[in-house]
Amino acid sequence: MDPKSNLNFPAELLDKVVDAHPDILFTLDPESVITGFHARDTEKLLIPPDFFLGKPITDTIPSELLNIVQPAFNKAMETGETAIFSYPLTIGSRQSFFEGRFCAFNDKSGALFLVRDISSQMVTEEKLKSLSKLHQLIVEFSSRLVQ
Repeated sequence: MDPKSNLNFPAELLDKVVDAHPDILFTLDPESVITGFHARDTEKLLIPPDFFLGKPITDTIPSELLNIVQPAFNKAMETGETAIFSYPLTIGSRQSFFEGRFCAFNDKSGALFLVRDISSQMVTEEKLKSLSKLHQLIVEFSSRLVQ
């Protein structure tokens, strides 16, 4: 038996987990219509709820994301596996990075879509890459000096 399928949490506990979660959560029906959402900070939403609730996700996201989001939703719905993807998005004048996850409900009645801001993680990764390159150059230069 899959241990994840045997969880029996009280509703209040699940509510607290969702409230504590920093990600933005959306629920979608099988046709990818957004039926609900949860965001601790609604300022983080790209558009106000009135503009996305009851509409297909493809009508509410920037066009450059269509080739990423729709296939991920379809994969989750068809296979039941979590579809994970990341994408850049310019908000105002700031470049941000996000991770998206589609998880189909077991009965295929829709999916959960989690959106996580990974901008700080991406900045850290870029700094680590730069430091690694610098370290490599120092090692190479040092070995030339020793020869």
